Amino acid sequence: MTGRNPESIEFGAFLFVPGDGLRRDGRPIALPPRALGVLATLLATPGVVVSKQTLMDAVWPGTFVTESSLLEAIGLLRDALGDDHRQPTYIQTVHRRGYRFIGQIK
Repeated sequence: MTGRNPESIEFGAFLFVPGDGLRRDGRPIALPPRALGVLATLLATPGVVVSKQTLMDAVWPGTFVTESSLLEAIGLLRDALGDDHRQPTYIQTVHRRGYRFIGQIK
């Protein structure tokens, strides 16, 4: 990457740039577009619970998907971020409601 994208979001050792993906310590992390879409949606409103339906509508617009697709994307993100669902640092599950990004944004 050259220069700093004003839309980039830094948290922990990570840098997320919409359209360019997620990086850790400057190295790209391979994630599918849907997982990146979930991350972008959560990062758009840090600290706010985003409903499961809102996430599915944002990432899979006009497509019927089950909650398992969302769970898979969240799992991939947690793996990439080294996040533990029992004691999260970045993505918190809000039981029966959705998810929220709880990481400290720089």
